[in-house]
Amino acid sequence: MDYVRKKRNVKIDFWEDLFKAYFDGADKQKLITNFIKNRNHVAHNKLLNQAGAQMIKENATEFRQMISDANNVFEESVPSDEVYDNRRATRGRTRGGGRKVLERKLLER
Repeated sequence: MDYVRKKRNVKIDFWEDLFKAYFDGADKQKLITNFIKNRNHVAHNKLLNQAGAQMIKENATEFRQMISDANNVFEESVPSDEVYDNRRATRGRTRGGGRKVLERKLLER
C-alpha cells in the first residue's frame, strides 16, 4: 500500500482544495470522524443498544446540520445567475467562461 501511495500523483486533493473551506474547525473533523465510525458500526451489522442508537441519532442530526451550514456558506460564495448575466452583459463574457474562472479560483485555494 505504501508503494502505491508513493507512486500516485495527486493533482487535486478534494478535501484540501474544495471542501475544507466550507467545513472549518477541529470540531467539524471530529464530527465527521464520529459519523464515519457510527456508519461503519451499523453497516457491518454490529449489535446496537438503545444508548448507542441515541448517540448515532444525535450524531446524524449534527452531521445534517453541519452539511446544511456548509451548503449555505457555499451558496453565499458562488455568484448567482443574476451576477453571471450581469457580467456577460457588461463584459461580453459567456456564463460558461465565468464558471471556468470560478473553478480555477477554487482550485487555486
